[in-house]
Amino acid sequence: MQPDQTFHSHGEILITVTNLQEISVLLAHGSVVSWGNFDGVHLGHQALAAVLAAKAADAGLPSVAVTFDPHPALFFSSGARRHCITDTADKLTLLERLGLDYTLVLPFDAAFAAQTPRAFAQGVLAGALRAKYVVLGHDLGFGQNRSGGFETLQKLGRELAFEVQCANAVTLPGQNTPVSSTGVREAIKNGNMDKATAMLGRVHSVHANVRHGARRGTGLLGFPTANIDPGPLLLPPHGVYACLAKVDGGFYAAATNLGVNPSFGGDTPSLEAHMLDFEGDLYGKDLRLYFLSFIRPEQKFDSIDALKAQIGKDVQNTRQIVEQARAQAAFSALFPL
Repeated sequence: MQPDQTFHSHGEILITVTNLQEISVLLAHGSVVSWGNFDGVHLGHQALAAVLAAKAADAGLPSVAVTFDPHPALFFSSGARRHCITDTADKLTLLERLGLDYTLVLPFDAAFAAQTPRAFAQGVLAGALRAKYVVLGHDLGFGQNRSGGFETLQKLGRELAFEVQCANAVTLPGQNTPVSSTGVREAIKNGNMDKATAMLGRVHSVHANVRHGARRGTGLLGFPTANIDPGPLLLPPHGVYACLAKVDGGFYAAATNLGVNPSFGGDTPSLEAHMLDFEGDLYGKDLRLYFLSFIRPEQKFDSIDALKAQIGKDVQNTRQIVEQARAQAAFSALFPL
C-alpha cells in the first residue's frame, strides 16, 4: 500500500494509510477509538470491535480502528518471514465486516516506533482523531518499547479529555488462556489447524499469484500443482494438508504439499497445491489456500511409483475432508476471504 492512498469501501467505512489530516476533518465532533495490530482479526479482536461499535453508538460518535503497516515485527526484523496471520489487505477486509465506521492504517516506521505514549495520545488520539472514548484490549502496550499500559492511558485520558475502557478477554470453551494473535500463531506453527480455526472463527488462509515451479507434478508424477509463495504470511509445519483452494471466485479441493520435496533432493521450501476437478491455466492468477487439516508429515520415498501411490491416497483423503467441511452449516462463515 502506498502512502497517502485513500480507499472508500462500502457504507461509511473509510480506509486510509497516512492521511491523518483528512480523517481529522471527518471526525470534527469526536470519535471512539481502538488501535492495535489486529493481526488475524481473531475472536478477541472481533469482541473488541463489538464493544467499540456499541460504545460509539451509545455516544453518537463514529468508531475508528487504527492499525499499522507493516506489522511491527516485520519492521524491527527485516529478515522476519512467516510471521503475519493476515496481510494488510485481508486484515482490512475482515475489519470492514465488523460494523465499524472508519479504519485508519498508519505506516509503522522509525519515527512512529520512537513515539512516547504521551506523544501518541496527544498527536493521534486526542489530536487527529479527537477521541472522546478509547476502548482497548486486555494486553495493551503502546508507545516506544510498548512502555505505555492501561494505567498510563487512563492518566493521559484524564489530562486529554478522553475516557478509557478495557474490553474483556475472550477464551475458548474449557480453556483459561485468552485468545490472542500469539496463540493463533502457535497453533498454526504446531499444525493444530482445528485450534487455529476455533480462535480465528474461520479457516486460516494464505494467498499469492501462481508462479512456475519445477513442473514435476505435470510431467513426472501426473498430479499437476499450483506453486505459490505467500511472502510473510504464516505457514504451518512441513507436510501434506487438505486444503480448499479459491481462484476466480470458485472453490476446489486441493491436496497441498508444503516442504522441500526430499524425494527429489530439494532444500528450498515450496507450497504446491494439486487442485481436484480443476481445468485451466492458473499461472499469474491469485490463488488462496485454506488449511483445513494436516494429513501427514513430509517424507522421502524410495521410488516415483511409491510417491505417486501416496499422492493418490492424499488426494482421496483431501476429497473426504473437503466434503465434510462443505457439509457444515457454517461453511461460508469459515471462508470469508
